[in-house]
Amino acid sequence: MAQRPAPPQPQPANLTVEQLHQRIDRLLSRLLLHVGLALTTGLLCGVVASRVGGRIAPAYAAILGTIVAYPMLVVIWGRLPVPARFRG
Repeated sequence: MAQRPAPPQPQPANLTVEQLHQRIDRLLSRLLLHVGLALTTGLLCGVVASRVGGRIAPAYAAILGTIVAYPMLVVIWGRLPVPARFRG
């Protein structure tokens, strides 16, 4: 059987150093924002669990809030329609 030719390799984008720094800055700022929001969501879930006195310990509620609740909020937020004032 004949082998298929290798797919063409993507050419690197011709970015200047400043554009590369802007991309890295944007990536890191979004990453830090998501980390901060996830930890805040976990903290709030732990506080609610300690105040309500449910069946789950506050530490476990904080972990579940960070690992489960925050990604669900991100998915829900992404599916919400954008208000007309924010559309370009």
